[in-house]
Amino acid sequence: MAAHSFLPLEALASASFGLVLGMAGHAVGWPLPRGGSQAIAEALAGYLRELGGTIELDRRVSLISKQLPRARAVLLDVTPWQFVRMAGARLPSSYRSRLERFSTRPAFSKWIMRSPLRFHGRPKHVVGLEPSMWVEVWTKSPAGEREVAQGKHPEHPFVLVAQQSLFDQTRAPNGQQTLWAYCHVPARFNLSI
Repeated sequence: MAAHSFLPLEALASASFGLVLGMAGHAVGWPLPRGGSQAIAEALAGYLRELGGTIELDRRVSLISKQLPRARAVLLDVTPWQFVRMAGARLPSSYRSRLERFSTRPAFSKWIMRSPLRFHGRPKHVVGLEPSMWVEVWTKSPAGEREVAQGKHPEHPFVLVAQQSLFDQTRAPNGQQTLWAYCHVPARFNLSI
């Protein structure tokens, strides 16, 4: 759980992530949306519309000040670099500079499969979250997280693999399974599996 901080695991602040996530899990369980994260997005969009908000999709915006109407809030699903281009000179220079230095971290993949994944050997760590769900976690040592934080590709990266479709069939096409995986790698690193 501390690895969610993207800090070296021995960094003091990483423990706070592990503690907060662990306490939340024990206090209320691990809430998982039926239908996946799309269900959360749809619920939020529905609530926004109830409040009088509008959502526009597939509209290219190159300059916010000229293409969007004045509003108390505008939510954009773009990268920090795209936002810098779209906001133009309206951003304070210090904030613009911070956005331009933003770096991405995790990489993930999702596959559609005909049947559940079966392993031939036992991974380093197996974490069972629900009776009908399993999550595989591989990591050799905290050194992998430290190397990612230093911008290096770890020899043994943190990898998490899950098949949510084993307990929620709405997450996969009828009769198939999904396999979801991610690992921590340095920003802008190409990973092939």
